[in-house]
Amino acid sequence: MSHENLPPELVAFFENAGKTLLIKGQPGCGKTLLALEILNRFQDHDLVYVSTRVPVEWLKRQYPWMEKARIVEADRLRLEDAQLGTMEYLMEQIIGSLHGLEKPLIVLDSWDAVANRVASGERLKAESALMSMIYASNGKAIFVAEEAVETTLDYLVDGIVTLTRSMVAGGGE
Repeated sequence: MSHENLPPELVAFFENAGKTLLIKGQPGCGKTLLALEILNRFQDHDLVYVSTRVPVEWLKRQYPWMEKARIVEADRLRLEDAQLGTMEYLMEQIIGSLHGLEKPLIVLDSWDAVANRVASGERLKAESALMSMIYASNGKAIFVAEEAVETTLDYLVDGIVTLTRSMVAGGGE
């Protein structure tokens, strides 16, 4: 996918500060690729990528322009032990990664990997705090969700893109 091929509605959506987008869909439908292409399109911003599953080495090898991004490796935060303390630590890492940035654009990939491991009340608090932080910083954010189901985040973001995957039979006659 080339960033010239991004839908004009997505480009226009992110032209304004304080925008949040949720990208969700089935496994393998291209959620991470879409988020990365949006980052690529907005390289004039201060890019932040919070990764719970994509190795930093792979990102930088596949997308050399990611060298300039601040990358937070959330998988190193012992997500299997995710409790309030771990959520607070992750929030501190995200807030710290935004410190001093003029035009932040942050991707949280995948937010579900963190949020599904905490109580729903704590999830809503964390999501609300993130939204406040993004709006206060005049930033933009993309949340990548591994599940296509409706969650509390659906009610907090400014826009939702749901990707689907379909199988196409061979083109033979």
